[in-house]
Amino acid sequence: MSLQEDLVQDLTIELQSDANFDADLLSAKVKNAINEVKLVRNYVVTGLTEQQINDDLCNLYSAIRNIALYDYMQVGASFEDNHVEPGTTRHWDDRQKLFNGIHAFVKIF
Repeated sequence: MSLQEDLVQDLTIELQSDANFDADLLSAKVKNAINEVKLVRNYVVTGLTEQQINDDLCNLYSAIRNIALYDYMQVGASFEDNHVEPGTTRHWDDRQKLFNGIHAFVKIF
């Protein structure tokens, strides 16, 4: 099973009881989170094989999961920093904090 499939499966278990659950949307958010982490890691300069990249991404499973979940939970509230309704107050953490600990590979000349 691929990293993306594992993430979708685990998040589906967590979110499926939500009446508004959308499996296709969740899958898109997971795919996007993986792609964003790939960009941050800057694998282009590493010369790593696809298997090595996949292994590295698996080591970042929790971070990728949190990014995908964060993005999924914000559907319909894009860029919303604060939300107040009677009895409900919502404030989103800074999304960039989810990338803490994910560092780019660099090439030294």
